[in-house]
Amino acid sequence: MTPRRAAALAVAAAALVTAMHFLRPRTLVIESAAEEPKEAQKDEFPFSPRPNRAREIRWQKWSAETFEAARKAGKPVALSLTATWCQKCHEMDEGAFSDEKVIAFLNEKFICIRVDTDRMPDVKDRYISSKGWPTTAFCTPEGQVISKTWFVPAAEFLDLATKAADAFAKDGKGAEYRQPAPGPAVAAAPEEVDAILAAIEKTWAEDGSAWAAPGDVRFPSPQIIELYVRKAFDSRDERWLKRAAAGAEAALKLEDPVEHGFYRVAMKPDWSEPHYEKLLETNAAMLSALVQLWRATGDEKFGNAAGRTVKFLQSTLGPPQAGWSASQDADPDYFKLDKAGREKRARPSVDVSFYSGLNAQAASAFLAYAAASGNEEARHMALAALLKVHIDLWTEEGLLHGPGAGRDFLRDLALVGDACLDAHQATGEWSWVTRAKDVAARIEKLADKDGALFDRPPDPNAPGHLRFPIKKSADNGRAAGFLARLHHVTGEEKWKAVAEGALKATGGEAKQYPAFSAEYAMAIMKLRKYPLHLVVVGPKAELPKMVAAADSFWHPWKTVTVLETSGAEVKHAELEYPPDLAAYACVADACGPPVKDPAAFDDEIKAFLERNK
Repeated sequence: MTPRRAAALAVAAAALVTAMHFLRPRTLVIESAAEEPKEAQKDEFPFSPRPNRAREIRWQKWSAETFEAARKAGKPVALSLTATWCQKCHEMDEGAFSDEKVIAFLNEKFICIRVDTDRMPDVKDRYISSKGWPTTAFCTPEGQVISKTWFVPAAEFLDLATKAADAFAKDGKGAEYRQPAPGPAVAAAPEEVDAILAAIEKTWAEDGSAWAAPGDVRFPSPQIIELYVRKAFDSRDERWLKRAAAGAEAALKLEDPVEHGFYRVAMKPDWSEPHYEKLLETNAAMLSALVQLWRATGDEKFGNAAGRTVKFLQSTLGPPQAGWSASQDADPDYFKLDKAGREKRARPSVDVSFYSGLNAQAASAFLAYAAASGNEEARHMALAALLKVHIDLWTEEGLLHGPGAGRDFLRDLALVGDACLDAHQATGEWSWVTRAKDVAARIEKLADKDGALFDRPPDPNAPGHLRFPIKKSADNGRAAGFLARLHHVTGEEKWKAVAEGALKATGGEAKQYPAFSAEYAMAIMKLRKYPLHLVVVGPKAELPKMVAAADSFWHPWKTVTVLETSGAEVKHAELEYPPDLAAYACVADACGPPVKDPAAFDDEIKAFLERNK
């Protein structure tokens, strides 16, 4: 470890200790169940927590060594993609993978690999079936897919495994990997946003039960809700806001009525038959969407729902120290009970894995909630989680996805970068901008010649299909949105150029899959619009109240730059600012007079915006 890194970590650790002092909620009242949730079983691989024999299959880790062992043995690979929270994965463990004939056949004919897709999302993106979890992919030792299967009974699984083994014995080949076609380059112009919105609108169910996903299932769709809120603001067309509100109200049917938190998906159009897993990803995204709706509409229904989600995330997924756990297990028998019934049972287990991108996403949502509600505990929780990401997962080689996991995944970098800018906005500390720029530099290294960003660092020697880098429009959109913000905060043009290259190169895919393109569309809007740019300057001791005023002011395209002065003018982005405490607001080429009283901040900024519609 270099002296510079050691010193940086020492400072961050000290800040984390300080932040940790505030982590115990004082303003959030949590109702405790009779028994706290258990930590997920510490198996090397995730298995169903209920009785099963799946461990009798000789599972091995995903690694180059395992694929080489398959090559030397002349055997195909059975790749099981699973997750700690996955209800059908547990049923697969208890069914097909506990069948004596299946266990014996897999151990004899295959080299078996088991992957936790939360820990290895890059493997999931290349091998998951169209139906999702659980997937078993039968592969060659080179990782080429012979066939795939989803959740099936033991007899059917054994038949499919036999056919895959026979096919491998016949010619030893699988299907050549085909990287997803990115589609033609686009202009990344507002017209693309309108096209994506029009395509999303076509998925709105005729019965008004929100946006229908393939198979007529229902997901909460928080990114679409946020996109509609922003579109309503820009167009001044209330229909978009009403649609966002209707989508959120429908999604509230997936909220646990007893312990709160959102389930992942409903299998029926009327939002019935939920899969009961509660993911950090789902709940962090829903918290962000609910806060945006609350602020756009003033409807306390959404503010109260956001507060309940905060309570769930802290009480159930909040570890003892800092940050959030990855998920709570799906247990239909438990979650179907009322409060009295649940008090007689142990709560479903929690996967305490700490992932960088997911914690950054939750931190951003908590900071947004704190700005809207004034809840300081939420703010402290968010900053402590971000510091933990910095201390535990930021290395000289890049950002780890989790302890011992892969590094520099594009989505992780984008989420952490955004959260760093949110932390700068909330605290006024320039160190968060410095961290954001470090993250952006890692993103820049993922750029291909066409401008698109790879999902992970290319590695031609990686096992299986990991040697084929892919360019996902959704993740390119998320990264471009962060880079556009960084451009506005710092005034540095290079981040705008990287963002524009990513959006232009991946727009073709975004238009093919509009349901997954809300983040891409919002990135175009961030890049092409002039934000409300607030620059707060002043001596360090005088900054906190003005920073708090800027942070709490709601505008969907707001960016905040905080500059500390020391008795002299400060220069930033080719502009010089006087040393006295003030806030400056600009939209496009119009800038308002300095706001010098934090108490008058809201009124003066609103008046400025009214003059410059």
